[in-house]
Amino acid sequence: MKSKYSILTLFFKVCFAISLSAVAFGSDKSDPFMLDKEKIKASISANKHEVRICYNQLVEKKKISEGKMVVEFEINDQSVITKFELNEKKSKLKDKELFNCVKEKFSKWIFPPSPKGQVLAISYPFMFKKN
Repeated sequence: MKSKYSILTLFFKVCFAISLSAVAFGSDKSDPFMLDKEKIKASISANKHEVRICYNQLVEKKKISEGKMVVEFEINDQSVITKFELNEKKSKLKDKELFNCVKEKFSKWIFPPSPKGQVLAISYPFMFKKN
């Protein structure tokens, strides 16, 4: 009986994680997860200039191209980023030095915690254009 319980618990955790990652940034204020995502979006917007500095420095240094970089990250219930990856399929701009700079900036930003015992999965696109 314990194994059925464990499998069922895992199934609900996976379904919950999938439902969180499927929610896009929107304006449905009745959804508590949407409110968390709105706070996350606000945190990114408040610090986006730091990511732009990363890009501008690399444009001058090694002439990287313009394009979209999509990062995917997870935030746990302690406000800690537990995963940070480049979505290779959705990104045109895949420069490792730029990605590492963005990752380093994200590690210093403050995000709201996910619901207790859960992980909030986020996919966020950055559009880079030369000035």
